Amino acid sequence: MEIFRNKKIYIAPKTPISVAFKEYLAQALDFEFLGFLDKVKEDNDVSKVEQIIEKEFDYIVIISPNHYKMIYSDYLKLINKNKISVILIEHNKYNILKKVVETRISKIEKYSKEIDEKCEKRKSIAFISKGFIDSNNKYLFLYLLKEKIDCYIITDNKEQIEELKEFDIPYYELESDEGDKAIARAKYLIFDQANYTYFYISPNQKTVQLWHGVGLKKMSKLTNIEYDYFISTSNWTNETNFKNVFCAKEYLDCGYPRNDIFFKDEEPIDLIFCNKEIYSLVKNKKHKKIALYMPTIREYLFNKNMNLKEFDIVPIDFIKLNEELLNEDILLIVKLHPSVMEFFKELIVNEEFSNIKFHPTQGDIYPIIKYVDVLITDYSSIAYDFLLLDRPIIFFDYDRELYEKNMGGFLFDYDEYSPGINVKTEVELIIALKFLEDCFFIKREEIKDKFFKENGLVSKTLLNRILIQSSKL
Repeated sequence: MEIFRNKKIYIAPKTPISVAFKEYLAQALDFEFLGFLDKVKEDNDVSKVEQIIEKEFDYIVIISPNHYKMIYSDYLKLINKNKISVILIEHNKYNILKKVVETRISKIEKYSKEIDEKCEKRKSIAFISKGFIDSNNKYLFLYLLKEKIDCYIITDNKEQIEELKEFDIPYYELESDEGDKAIARAKYLIFDQANYTYFYISPNQKTVQLWHGVGLKKMSKLTNIEYDYFISTSNWTNETNFKNVFCAKEYLDCGYPRNDIFFKDEEPIDLIFCNKEIYSLVKNKKHKKIALYMPTIREYLFNKNMNLKEFDIVPIDFIKLNEELLNEDILLIVKLHPSVMEFFKELIVNEEFSNIKFHPTQGDIYPIIKYVDVLITDYSSIAYDFLLLDRPIIFFDYDRELYEKNMGGFLFDYDEYSPGINVKTEVELIIALKFLEDCFFIKREEIKDKFFKENGLVSKTLLNRILIQSSKL
C-alpha cells in the first residue's frame, strides 16, 4: 500500500468494506482522503466520478469484490488507467490487482439489440447468479423447471456448475459468449443479488429482483436499475425499507421462494448445493438437540491486517465448545459467511469435531434449517426466516457496539426486533444451549406478522402472478 503514501485519493464505491479499508489506510500510512465515489449512493462524502474529472488527485482506489470490473470499465471512459487502482481481499490481506480484465457487458448490449432489430420474440427466463447461486434463485428456478417452463441459470461458480451437470440442469457460464447470448435472449431476467445488474437491458425484457433477506441492516439507495418487480415478504417491509432502497415499478409482497422448503417434503433435487452428510444427520435426529449457528458478515474484520487471535474477532473456542456439546449430546451446525470463513480457517482447519459440523459457506442450508431445534445468529436476516418455524433463537451479539457503529446503526431497534435470548460470551452461549427455555412465543409471532404477509408456496404464487405469460409466448 506504499504507493498511496502522501497521495490524494478517492475510494470507490462507498460500502462498509470500503469504509473499513479507508480506516485501515489511515492507520497504516499518511494520505489525503478526498472522499468516496459512487454512482448510485448519495452522502456528504460521496461524489460521482463525473464530478471529479477536473479535480486534482493521484488515485481512485476501487475495492468491491463483486463489482470492480464494471466500476473499472466505467471509470476508464473518463479517467486515465494509471490513476485507477483495484484492491482485492485475499487471505485476509489487501492486495493491489496488477491487471484488470474488462467486463463483457458491451457484448450483451450488442446481442440484445440484434434480437430487437430482428423483432425476435423472447420466451425464456434467465436466473443470473454471480459469485454463487443463492437460495431464492435456486428454489424458484427448480420450481419452474418442474413446471416445464423454459428457464436456465447463469452463474460463474465452477463448483456449483459441476452439481448442475450431475442433475442435467440447464445452465450457462456467466461472462462467456454463450452466457451473454442467453442473457440477451431472455424475456425475464431474475436476480436475488444486486451484484450483476449493470449491463444493458432491452425495453422488451422484464426484470425481477427477489433479493435475499429482510432484517435490521441499513442499505443505501440503489438507483442503477429500475426493476419491473421487486419481491419482498410483506407490505410493511416494503414501506419501511425496500422502497427507500430499490427502484421498482411494482413492489410485491409474495414472500421468498427459499422458504417453500419449510412447507413441503424435500425431493432429491432440492438437496443440490446442500451438504448431504449434515442433512442426513439432522433429518434423522441422531442427537438430543440440534443447533445451527449462522452469523452475518462483519465488514470491519477487513480493517485488521494482523494476527486475529489478538482480537475478539473469533469469539468461540471450538475445541472447548465441542466438549460441552458432546457432554450434552447437542449437534452444532456452523455456516459462516464466505468472507468470514477466512478468519476462522486457521482455528478449525486441522480439527475434527465430533459435535460440530461446518457447512460449505456457499452451499444451501435451507433443507437443513427446517430440522434444527434452535438457531444461533446475530444481525442476520436468517433470524426472520426462522420465525416461520416458530422455534427458539439465541442472539449471539458479542460485538454489537462495534458492528452497529461500523454499519451506521440499525434499520430498526435491535432490542425490539431480536425475539430471543441475547448472549455476549461463549460461556453464556453454552448455558443458553444447555438450559434453553423458550419464553418468546408471543414476541416471535408479533414480529413474524410484520415481516411476513403469508406462508405457503411462494414459487407457485410468483409463477401465477408475474411469470405465467412466459409459458404462453
